[in-house]
Amino acid sequence: MRNFKKILKCIIFTMICCIIFAICDFVFVPSGYVRVILHTLNYSDEKYDCIILGASHGRSAINPYKLDEELGTNAINLCIPSETMEDSYYLLKESCRNNKPKTVILDLDYQYWYDLVENNFSDAFIYYQLEPSKVKAEYFFHNLLNKDVRITFSRWSNYISDFKGIKDKVSIKLDKEYNDCDIEGAVVKGADGPYVGNGFFYRGPGGHGARGFVTRVEWNDSKVDEKVVKQFKDIVDYCNANGIKLICVTSTITPATVLTKTAEASAKFFTKLTAQYGVDYYDFNLLRQDVMPRGNLDFGDWDGHMCGALADKYSSIMASVIKDSQGGKVDRTKYFYNSYATLYEDVHTVMYCQTELAITKKEDSTYNISFDIDSLAGSTVVPEFQIIVGTTTGAEVLYDYTKQTKYSFDLPQGTYTIRVNARAVGSTAEYEEYCEKPAVLE
Repeated sequence: MRNFKKILKCIIFTMICCIIFAICDFVFVPSGYVRVILHTLNYSDEKYDCIILGASHGRSAINPYKLDEELGTNAINLCIPSETMEDSYYLLKESCRNNKPKTVILDLDYQYWYDLVENNFSDAFIYYQLEPSKVKAEYFFHNLLNKDVRITFSRWSNYISDFKGIKDKVSIKLDKEYNDCDIEGAVVKGADGPYVGNGFFYRGPGGHGARGFVTRVEWNDSKVDEKVVKQFKDIVDYCNANGIKLICVTSTITPATVLTKTAEASAKFFTKLTAQYGVDYYDFNLLRQDVMPRGNLDFGDWDGHMCGALADKYSSIMASVIKDSQGGKVDRTKYFYNSYATLYEDVHTVMYCQTELAITKKEDSTYNISFDIDSLAGSTVVPEFQIIVGTTTGAEVLYDYTKQTKYSFDLPQGTYTIRVNARAVGSTAEYEEYCEKPAVLE
């Protein structure tokens, strides 16, 4: 009898904890769009036969409706920001619970292959949205048993510091749109445009100029995380075992960022890896400019998130490439440069310039402004720069166009805007790229 009371107390205690945790989840955890996408995946009247997997580049670049128009598929985009290769594997298996995919398009983004920063809570964000199933159980037993117990049973603890946002979180979850798994009942970050459907967001026009520095990543094959390679192999094996055609792509990113040559180095790795496993791979950074004209302003940032107008064109071209592959071998010269060297040669302008000001106050109460200019251009381009100092009353060209990249000059106390215009030597354009920096000297 005594043992029965102990067991009963344990059961009651567990039930109380579950209720408290459920209430805390409801109050503290924000409503994300992954829940909406997975509901669409599992409860659509029409079953999906083409699954698109990847991270945020794929979400902004691949319009499933454009694939459907060309290929006659019923596609859904399951590319989710911060989606790892492990996430893609379980999303693939989740897709097969209620659908019968014939094709999987996997977007390979070099940012998710090494130097990954581990955050146990955010790494499991897709797991939280999976319905109770064999797939979710497998995810739990393979990935969460050796991690902090709070990840599985109290994810609210990762959000408990945000007391100011409680009212909005609760209000959204009480709306009809949330209960109906409508996109209007979800908080979507980083999409920068309206939701079109089936996982695709149409980003608005981009803009650069003074928008910060291009991140340079030194790609090194030896630093690739072997765990990620294994997860990729798991996807390949699963597709092979289930008669699914796997197609790997790298979606086009901002032209200026391509010139850092990280895309070239990582594409060589992906080409070797996919060939090893007999998987088709298309590096769409090599799309010829006459096939798909594009510039920096066709992307929302230097990182490479594509705006909607270009995404529609890109998705149609991708569909054409896939359609050609179904009829036999793709004539790559029809779509792609034969090498990155050829791509670099076909860039005839300065694509990026940026600087950071160093300001030093001098003994005579004037200020020294010094900086180096960082720029990216085609391999046959020699950049030149113009320095303009602006005030509230006008602007003065301090240095006319010159190939010089290091500058130093003095200014009296005041508020200024330092503008750097960049263009190719021989160009008659006013500028091809620019950056502006405020300088408050007081």
